[in-house]
Amino acid sequence: MTDETLILDIHNAMHAARRSRDLPRMEQATAKLADARAHQAAVDAFAERNGWRPSEVASYGLSLLGRDRMSGRIRADNHDCDLLDHCVWFREERRYVAVAGQPYLSDVDIAKTRVRLAERDLVLHVPPDPLASLHYPGWTLFVVVTKPGVEVRFLPEQDGRLKGLWRDWLSASSDYRASAMAALLEATL
Repeated sequence: MTDETLILDIHNAMHAARRSRDLPRMEQATAKLADARAHQAAVDAFAERNGWRPSEVASYGLSLLGRDRMSGRIRADNHDCDLLDHCVWFREERRYVAVAGQPYLSDVDIAKTRVRLAERDLVLHVPPDPLASLHYPGWTLFVVVTKPGVEVRFLPEQDGRLKGLWRDWLSASSDYRASAMAALLEATL
């Protein structure tokens, strides 16, 4: 695993775990562990690239950004569930500085979300290849929400080099959502 192949490693490990469903339990467990390790390596690399560290708990409201701790009100204040699907929170020193949401492509309108967040003094950062996510590459977006003034450095693979893989994979998929996802992919990218 290198910083240049982290997302492709997740993609491959995830598919190996899916293919292992008919294998003996030990082989299934090994495949699932490889998937989890690939995911964690990418989260850690993204955090390191930005000088952050991942938070242990991942269920907060966006009003936590810029704060050093949560309160009951912040936890309940999450009106962005669609955006924060499969989210990972990051801290810089003691403060929560960013949250990476990994929603399914069909659940989020990036342009409308940018406007909605700007009204709340928040910024939506999207890499050149928004489908190069760390959760389910090719099916979920990778978006990062911060307060204004926070720079986000994406992983090298999020530069667009994998777009062809997503198109090929979606066009070959028998999943009933694939054609709709492919159309949204073309409109998004």
